[in-house]
Amino acid sequence: MVFWGMDTSNVKVDWLKGIRVVLIGHYVPGPIAAYLLGMLGAEVIKVEQDKGDYLRQVGATDMADNQPISPMFRMINGGFKSVAVQWRQAEGAKILKDLLLQADVVIDGGRLGALEKALGMRPEQVSEKLIYIPITAYGQVGPMANLAGHDNNILALAGNLSYTQTDSEGLPTVFSAPVADLFAGQMAAFGALAALIGRGRGLGDIRKMDASMLHSGFFLNLLELASKNADGFSAPQPGKAWMNGGRPDYRSYRCKDGKVIFFGLLEAWLLKRFLTALGREDLLTIQSDVTAFGNGLKAMFLEKDRSEWLELGVKHDACIAAVNDLEDAIAEPQVKALGLMQTVEDPELGQLEIPSFPMGFGEGSLPLQLPEAAPRLGEHTREVLASVLGYQADRILELAQKGIISFG
Repeated sequence: MVFWGMDTSNVKVDWLKGIRVVLIGHYVPGPIAAYLLGMLGAEVIKVEQDKGDYLRQVGATDMADNQPISPMFRMINGGFKSVAVQWRQAEGAKILKDLLLQADVVIDGGRLGALEKALGMRPEQVSEKLIYIPITAYGQVGPMANLAGHDNNILALAGNLSYTQTDSEGLPTVFSAPVADLFAGQMAAFGALAALIGRGRGLGDIRKMDASMLHSGFFLNLLELASKNADGFSAPQPGKAWMNGGRPDYRSYRCKDGKVIFFGLLEAWLLKRFLTALGREDLLTIQSDVTAFGNGLKAMFLEKDRSEWLELGVKHDACIAAVNDLEDAIAEPQVKALGLMQTVEDPELGQLEIPSFPMGFGEGSLPLQLPEAAPRLGEHTREVLASVLGYQADRILELAQKGIISFG
């Protein structure tokens, strides 16, 4: 239910209530996709083997029962149900297949073909309503389809790293955010929503999508690749392209107090209006000389403290923003106004600050209510096998004694 127009700090959205998502995936892309769907009301059942999602152990603290609890895992697995089952074994594969029969969407972050091998069939063939979305590194076809890869492997192959900033040795720097991971997860969630809508309207029969990280990483080149359609195309270089520092009116500058701003006034008429208001029309006369224009802006921004430039940016609507560290970003009044960080009490980890859903709701742009704590490994095994699959207590005990399932 959504509480439109009410005086509340956040809202709860149940638009996907009744939709069941089975997640088989470690680290970031698969869980992000399921997390976004879960925040919109879907039930997410995370199926884990062995020691569970590797992210459980990254920066983790061992609790009293020696089960690792990681804040990173908590961030993108909140509200999930965890079922611990050894699905590479025949009886475990039967449990997984039974789960898929009760699911609407399966998000698979495992190796290509592993799930098909365990099930003895393609996952989308398990039922006519199941939507199957694998998220691999390099996709479902092609010479690299069976290879593993992490975020910057994909960005390197896709060309993204070739025109990012370089280090002192001229080597590409690592992207600060795992953009291929996050974008692939977002696209998987987008694909799931589109397929669910299409299914509900009786449109189309495609129930499998390839949401690889390479799909997402290559798409990030969209603006740079646009110029490939023009004469004289050349591959973008670090610090030379339109959006990576090649334009003086779209780059960072240091201020008099040593703090940094980003200046992004790309529109010619707005740039002219701003420089004219400052009495710096002289800079407009050298605008065609990129080096001279950049040096002129650099000298200009060194004349005032950052706070002064921020005030002038507001006054003239000049696209000037402070380059914040994360602590400053959290404290930003605009970030607070949108509720982009929420404080929650986690039963295992205590008080945590967690980013909100990346969208506001209603006239007040209210943040979504954050989900419950992330599950302990196998915490919901008994519950799901009994209530979703209808397994009897003696059968559940038998499976546990065989080591096919375990409980949190």
